[in-house]
Amino acid sequence: MTIDSAVIIIDEINSFLHPAAVKALLRILQTRYAQHQYIISTHAPEVIGFSNPSTIHLVRRAGYDSSVERLDLDDVGKFREVAEHLGVSMADVFAAERVIWVEGPTEELCFPYLYQQLVGNLPRGTIFTSVAATGDFNSNKRDPAIVYEVYHRLSTAAATLVVSVAFSFDTEKLTENQKTKMTRDSGGLLHFLPRRHLECYLMDPAAIAAFIISKDPSSAETVTPEILEAKLTEVAGEPPFKIPEWKGNIEDEVWLAHVDAANLIARVCGTVSEHRAPFAKKNDTLFLMKHTLEHNPDRLVQLRDYVENLVATIAS
Repeated sequence: MTIDSAVIIIDEINSFLHPAAVKALLRILQTRYAQHQYIISTHAPEVIGFSNPSTIHLVRRAGYDSSVERLDLDDVGKFREVAEHLGVSMADVFAAERVIWVEGPTEELCFPYLYQQLVGNLPRGTIFTSVAATGDFNSNKRDPAIVYEVYHRLSTAAATLVVSVAFSFDTEKLTENQKTKMTRDSGGLLHFLPRRHLECYLMDPAAIAAFIISKDPSSAETVTPEILEAKLTEVAGEPPFKIPEWKGNIEDEVWLAHVDAANLIARVCGTVSEHRAPFAKKNDTLFLMKHTLEHNPDRLVQLRDYVENLVATIAS
């Protein structure tokens, strides 16, 4: 484009393009060629969802006449009308109505999967998304209450129709006093996982053995749940993983609430597989969850109840 300022009309910009390519094209138009005015027609939720809501207009046809109406951001009914025209939920069009901010990308992936497998479909318009850095919420360098407010405003800016926001963080090594303060700072929006972190629910020798074999099929004859249980027990009793709650039993509920399970699993996977099957929390936790759900779902009852309560909190 060489014209300094032009009005450019694009009909059905999403035609013959992958949704990701459509978003990339819109981003290019908004950043590199922002001097132009664009009039874009579309029926695609991904196009509308990527657009600034204040620029969206609804075109109606009555006989041979057409009318164009700019959407009023304060009129939720108009947004619902757009959704009905497209045959989708408002969540599809405007990202979300309810946002649950979680610890990281692992929880962002695993929590909705667990909910859908054990509870049912998420309420329409509910999404899980990860915060940038949980340390911001418990820092002496900034007012945590302001950080929560920033995320709350970010939620409503990204999704015009957000009506509920909640936060879910790992307990890690936080004391009860620290958790109480953080919950107070959040205005009651913050919830803590009952155990130290997600992997504390996935200390399943059979699932970990299956993971190693999936990465290193040659180990199928030598890696068994019994071997994994013995190795987990051995490593759990040694530094740096040995903690005061350790009683020699990897099924002990008190110990499972406090153990650094993610790093313990990673250490055992590396040792047993001779580093042919490294475990990475971000990439591999979902494998353990899927296997546990299929073969030993009782391990996940407490986690299911927690996630179900999270969703119920913002759905009410």
